[in-house]
Amino acid sequence: MKNIAYPLSLLVLLMVSPLSYAIPPYIGVSVGENLSFNNQSCLRVGKKVLRNDGFQKIVQYKNSATLFAAYRNRNPYRYKALVKCLSGSGVISVVVVANVAKNAKAKADKLRSRIQRQASTIKRAKTRGAQLDDEEDNDEVKTVKAFSLESPEDEEESSDTEEKRNVAQHWQHTLLERKTCLSRAEMSLRDSGFYKELGFDDDSVYGKNKANYNGKIRCVTSEGLLFFQVTGSHARTRNRLLNKLQRNF
Repeated sequence: MKNIAYPLSLLVLLMVSPLSYAIPPYIGVSVGENLSFNNQSCLRVGKKVLRNDGFQKIVQYKNSATLFAAYRNRNPYRYKALVKCLSGSGVISVVVVANVAKNAKAKADKLRSRIQRQASTIKRAKTRGAQLDDEEDNDEVKTVKAFSLESPEDEEESSDTEEKRNVAQHWQHTLLERKTCLSRAEMSLRDSGFYKELGFDDDSVYGKNKANYNGKIRCVTSEGLLFFQVTGSHARTRNRLLNKLQRNF
């Protein structure tokens, strides 16, 4: 387990290396964006989810909202996982290393979904609790009734169904600076046909094409992440446009 002391940049270099896609071990990446959470709750939930999934020797990087863990049911380790909580950008990133490519991606998606769901549930519960406290202080409520949260299983299922029906997306690592990344993102969107209603925010460029499909490229360069997204009604068209955005970037 000496590798847990290595800097995160080594993992980034591994992921962008062509060899990482050619021979095992394989890397799976899963990212949730536009989330509302704080790093401490994300780390607490991350440790719990990893532990419940069989991961061992969970280590938090010093002065960083990053977890590392390994799963072993035989030698060598079957999985290794890295969880990164980026509350400032509203992003949770999970990287899993495995000897089978589809297992790496599936495990990354599973862990990210559980961490995202539970961290969000905690956030909602605390917010509702604060509202009840305010009501009590104003003497508007004399008794507090227990409140229920949406079933995590139902929430995950509906979220996944919505994502599969409407959205195609891809995350990858980047070493580009923010200005360069946003400039290339704008060119990619224009060249890919997303030139209608072209807009910008702090870290994203977005637009719409003639068929009313929405394209978006997000540059989270502070964490070395690049995000491509296409929203529309037909899966085949979404995937084709997503690939076009990546090629033109």
